[in-house]
Amino acid sequence: MKFTKMTDSQWHTTEKHLPRPAKTGRPREDDRTAINAVMSVLVTGCRPTDLPIQYGSKPSAHRRFQVLQKKDVWKRIPSSPMKTAHRQDRTNLQKISIDSSIVPPKKGAM
Repeated sequence: MKFTKMTDSQWHTTEKHLPRPAKTGRPREDDRTAINAVMSVLVTGCRPTDLPIQYGSKPSAHRRFQVLQKKDVWKRIPSSPMKTAHRQDRTNLQKISIDSSIVPPKKGAM
């Protein structure tokens, strides 16, 4: 799957959910570059070690992913536009799709 960088509109929606940088210590890598790096790995399925140079440091991208995961940022980013649409009565729940997979239990598990 091909990855395209975030648009300004997507970045504006995402940026407000990111934690503020620490006031002390080494400055972190640019937020937008780091998020694009993480999204590139998630969308394309490539290994972080295979990231193009334009996305900065590979360990920084992985570390940023882990930090944002611990702070539940990945859950808040998509829920924000959904909540806004619901408040503005722009959601249509007539058609809903749920994706799932079924895995049989191992022998003796039940």
